[in-house]
Amino acid sequence: MKAHDDILEEFETLQLSDFVITSCASTEYNCVSWAVGDIGQKWVSGAVVRGYYWPPGIGDDDTPDQWAEVFKRHGYELVDPLDWSYQKGFEKVAIYADNEGASHVARQLPDGNWSSKLGSLSDIEHGTLSLLEPRYGKVVRILRRHRPDWA
Repeated sequence: MKAHDDILEEFETLQLSDFVITSCASTEYNCVSWAVGDIGQKWVSGAVVRGYYWPPGIGDDDTPDQWAEVFKRHGYELVDPLDWSYQKGFEKVAIYADNEGASHVARQLPDGNWSSKLGSLSDIEHGTLSLLEPRYGKVVRILRRHRPDWA
């Protein structure tokens, strides 16, 4: 129960019924690397040290557009207007932003639920994106890529 307690302490608006823990806590990767599928390193803008990565040619100001560019390089396209509903055959990511810039990214799962890496805490599965808005700000970008294996 410690992992649940840690999450509930850090994310005061969550309740146990809102999420399912899907991994152990880890500092090895972050939400961007989790959503990209690279849990071997943290994806941090401007990072040039071992264990951290940021794609060359993408700015390091942590803007939602820069984070969206990361996912475009992995085959995603911008969805406009924002549509986070489940679409058969597509994998989506949602980029959150607050007054400081891009703050979090969640990845949609094949069943339509969402998965998030919560900082140095665990990964969780959650049913809605609004669940994390009190902490991370609003969802400002949705991107999707075709996944024939999800059809």
